[in-house]
Amino acid sequence: MSTSDPSFAVPWHSYSYGDFHGLVKCVVSNGILKLIATDLKRVFSESLNVEDLEKRCKELNQGLEATPSFLLKHLDLHTNSAMRDEPSLSLKLSHHSNDKLVLDLTSDISGVPFLWKYNLIAESADELYNQVTFPLVLMITGLQKTQCELIKLLQVTDAAMKESSGPRLSQKRGNFDESMFFNQTLASGIFQGSIGNILKTTFNSDGEGTFRNIMRAYKEAQDCKQTDSSPEPATAECTKMAHEKSCVSIGESERDLPAVMQTQTCSMERKAKKPKRNMRL
Repeated sequence: MSTSDPSFAVPWHSYSYGDFHGLVKCVVSNGILKLIATDLKRVFSESLNVEDLEKRCKELNQGLEATPSFLLKHLDLHTNSAMRDEPSLSLKLSHHSNDKLVLDLTSDISGVPFLWKYNLIAESADELYNQVTFPLVLMITGLQKTQCELIKLLQVTDAAMKESSGPRLSQKRGNFDESMFFNQTLASGIFQGSIGNILKTTFNSDGEGTFRNIMRAYKEAQDCKQTDSSPEPATAECTKMAHEKSCVSIGESERDLPAVMQTQTCSMERKAKKPKRNMRL
């Protein structure tokens, strides 16, 4: 998957409706609206350009005239809001088969109901890799790196406190126990419940910034490779960029969190009214 694809760094949202449990994302770029969904077995998507938007709007909302730019903004806002808030209330799955998904979005414009249908077609197996498998591998790698750096920081802090306090070190505070930390953090309770509940817990608003940061870090690394005209200096520059990202201190804003794409082992290391007249927007 090319990192220049606008959907690459857009976070997934969990989506469950009936027996369907999966992920969805909405992307607007260069006048094109794209909705992507996956049930973790295959990927479905639909891309709508200016002509598609105008045609579908006339089919579903007779009497309403809207410019493509208005439709893009309205659909982008309300689709993403539905995914973040309570999807089952305004984004309903009306058809689900191995080769097609149909999602119905309900919203309103000045109190008048506005209806929309997304007709998503199943993509190739390559798209499952590009849109789901590969980004999740990058997420695991980035989170492993962050975890290792946090553990190293705690271990260094323990050592510094012990050295400075000597025999006067408070017995009420024990050293960081890595084994206990993992046992408590990964308690089986976090994996209990349906796959829908697990997806909802994992792909929430708290994780959006982490996803963007990790995809951005990978994109920067690839851009560095592509502009490499002199291997040795460019490699040194890439190493410097990666090092600077890994040195961001804890407490900085979420968008500045470190995300270095290298696997390392840890050691010290969201009553209808009918329009009375035509509306134009």
